[in-house]
Amino acid sequence: MVITNSNRYPRESMQFLDLGYSPWGSFLCNYGVEGRSYTIVNGRPQFTDIILNHPSEPVINALHLFGFAVSQGPVIQMSDTFIQTATRQQMRDAYPVFGADHTAINLPKIELTAEEGTRNSRIMGDVNTFVEERVNRFVMGIEPMSNFDAFVAQLRAMNIEEAITIHQRALDRFNAK
Repeated sequence: MVITNSNRYPRESMQFLDLGYSPWGSFLCNYGVEGRSYTIVNGRPQFTDIILNHPSEPVINALHLFGFAVSQGPVIQMSDTFIQTATRQQMRDAYPVFGADHTAINLPKIELTAEEGTRNSRIMGDVNTFVEERVNRFVMGIEPMSNFDAFVAQLRAMNIEEAITIHQRALDRFNAK
């Protein structure tokens, strides 16, 4: 978030942004309005039916109707909010997996030579743009999966194999240390 010099109310804007880090503001951002979007049950906030069974909005969108959305703005995101808004068991099962410490599988920091870096940047600039555009189309169903082989062929035509080779050489150097 940024408060620019064209803002006529910088102090008030900062107070508003700071709200998401206060105890009350954090609850507002994560749960909405007590008594309407959540109630306290056994000392813990629980979403009401207006959130969990809204007549026209998906769960996360219904939460947006009651204040800051937990997914937007400066706010402390409470994990319980996400668990409660998970509408499928597979989603709830995924939280512990994705929340676990996976540092043991992090890739090492590899370093490219200046020449490799220049070549890799030329290749990957176009590749990254192409992938971002196309992957979203596949995910949204705009692009049929029957076009996936053509997608891969285009990546090869854009020299993705060379970029992979560049990174493999850098990894080999790292592993040789």
